Amino acid sequence: MTLGQRLDFGFHNRCDKLPGSVAVRVDVVIEGLRKFIELFKQWIGAAYGRRLGTATMVAYLAEGAAGLPVFAGPVGGLAPLLGPTAGYLVGFVVAAFLTGWLSERGWDRSVPRLFVAMGAGHIVILALGFAWLAFGLRLGVDKAWLVGVAPFIAASLGKNALGAALVPALRRLVDRRR
Repeated sequence: MTLGQRLDFGFHNRCDKLPGSVAVRVDVVIEGLRKFIELFKQWIGAAYGRRLGTATMVAYLAEGAAGLPVFAGPVGGLAPLLGPTAGYLVGFVVAAFLTGWLSERGWDRSVPRLFVAMGAGHIVILALGFAWLAFGLRLGVDKAWLVGVAPFIAASLGKNALGAALVPALRRLVDRRR
């Protein structure tokens, strides 16, 4: 891991803590920053590759499990890892690996292919979230689909489009500076 990758890894994990640690009345700013960070998590695999992307997401889960308020809410501890969000949180790790693996094979060099790679990552996240809700928490297939997948499809498509457009552009910018 290069120094730049270590700094990126550290920056991502520090960003997760910022919104949860601000106690002043700036709800809109905090929520906006939290949404941006959530969006960034979807791009981790594409930006970092499978190894660093997966390690970043594992570190994120470990920080939350240790009690740091990095999960939505903001909350920390084991409850999010055992409750309704557990499948999605595990899905972040698997999605980072899959998207990173595809990116390492050139899928991050074109917008349409990166859109598909990120879509595959989102499918993994939603599938694991759905499976946990339907079978782990025994909500049933219909209810798990209605509350755990259907509301997130449009947002996932939007995140994929934005990520597929921005990640290659950011990569070209970084490559030019080297």
